[in-house]
Parts: sequence; structure tokens; C-alpha cells
Amino acid sequence: MDRKRFPLLRLPIVVLTEVLQIMTCVELFSFSLCFKKTKIIGKIGSKQSPTVDVIFDWRDFHFRLGNGISITMRFGSYNVLKKRGNNLVSEFVTISGNDGESIGLFTPNTKPIQWINHLKNLFGIQTIIHLNISNELFNPDSILNAISGLKIEALAITQRSPKPAFMEGISEVLIAEQLMKQYSKNVTALLGGRFLSLFLLGRGQVTMDEILICNCEHLHLLETSLTDKDINRLLKLWMRNVITDLRSIYLTNTTREDAFDQGMILDGISYDQLCKAKFGLAFSHSPGKQHVHIYKT
Repeated sequence: MDRKRFPLLRLPIVVLTEVLQIMTCVELFSFSLCFKKTKIIGKIGSKQSPTVDVIFDWRDFHFRLGNGISITMRFGSYNVLKKRGNNLVSEFVTISGNDGESIGLFTPNTKPIQWINHLKNLFGIQTIIHLNISNELFNPDSILNAISGLKIEALAITQRSPKPAFMEGISEVLIAEQLMKQYSKNVTALLGGRFLSLFLLGRGQVTMDEILICNCEHLHLLETSLTDKDINRLLKLWMRNVITDLRSIYLTNTTREDAFDQGMILDGISYDQLCKAKFGLAFSHSPGKQHVHIYKT
């Protein structure tokens, strides 16, 4: 049978088995005739537990629990869910929720860690290209332990939903600074040598030493708690080639407009000094903010 005409046939048998528990063969066959169509195919729940809408299209397997909680698995084409060696790869997994609420697959009272385990056990997935975990009440220790056996090429652990642009590339991590500070041992162990870019967001009083442990090539300081003195020290070490792995730094700046206007990145570091050290500069603007991208040439 032509899989291009019936895109649902591209799904692995374990996924189809799971879908058939809530969708008849006739419904599945009829639905497979529709290319890129989305449809609610069932509801899971009881008087004792919230209702779960199960939405399925040829790319997404989406579980929407009550009160704004949602889980999305994306698969369905060879370009998205594919084999790497003997392993299936999940392209994108999002786990998100509101304060005080938990997430589950078929039992809404389960915890996020159980959903991650379900991913591994049911679908046999060992690699996740994008994983976004966003909820301030999630326990980062448990989550990091749960995903330690997976290969994750891009990870976001934030206390607010990241902008989609942050996750466009692979091998990136976006993490709230206060989480990094509070759980620095687990986080740095997870990050060590595994991620190309590090995005820092929030005001967690993270230290420069904690950042340097990550050995990232691209550092994005977004609304960072680092002081001018910290960043000044980082730039000087970088210009002297003491820090060798770092390739670029992206600064979002709301307080240094005057310094920028005077040809200074920070107090004591001028554009000319950076250029002489063979560094390049790029600038951009957004309302109320000045952005500068410093990179090795």
C-alpha cells in the first residue's frame, strides 16, 4: 500500500496499537485518507479524573489534559520519526503545565517523570531532538534523572515558556538561572560536553564559574543576573584565549545604552579592543533593548 497516500501507515506498529485502543480500524483507515488533517479521535477520563482530549494528525499525537496542561509527541513521517541505527527518534516532545498540576498520559494524576518513562517504554524512543519542560513546580532533580538515559539534542528547562526561536537549532539548552543555581550539580552534569549553545534566562544569581563548567560554544545571556563586572571578566578571559571553547556571546542589554553609544561594550572594553583581538560585532534592537553579538572571527 502506498504510504504517501496513507501517511498514518508510516507510524510504527507500537504507535498504531496505542491509537487503536481509542480509535476503530474503520476510523483509522478513513482518517488516513486525509492528508495533514487534524481530528479529535477520543476522550479519556472518568468522573474521578479530568477528561483528556486525544488529538491526532499524521504528524502529531497530542494529549490535552484539563486546565491548560498538554503533551505533544510529533511523529508520522520518515523525516520526523526515523531510525538512527536501531533506535527510533522523537523529533519534538513538550511537557508543560500550570502551577500545582501534574501531567500524565492516560492517568492525569501521574507525574511528569512517569510520562517520560512512558515515552521510553511504550515507544522505545532513546533520542529526543527537542525537549521542553516548562513549569516552576516540576522537580528538576527527578526530571533530570528520568531523562539521563536518553540522548537529548536540545533541552529547555524554564520557569516560563521559551520563545520558539530559542529552539530552532539542535544541541542547545535554555535554562532558568535560578534552576541552574539550585540544581547546579545535576544540571552541569547533564550539560557537560553535550550541548553546543547555552541560553541563560532569569535572575538566579548564577556565577561565572557555574557557566564555564558547561563548556558551551555559544553563550546567550538573556536578562541575565550576571553583573557588568562578571561579563567584563568573561570577555577579558575570552580575548586572552584563556577560554578556548567559546565561539560567541549574545548579550541582551537594557541598561548600557550610553556605553554602546560611546563605542564601549562594557566599562573598560571598547569596540576597538575587540576588533584588535580578532573579534566581530553585530548589533540589533528591540523596544527598550539593545542586543550585541560578539564572536570570534
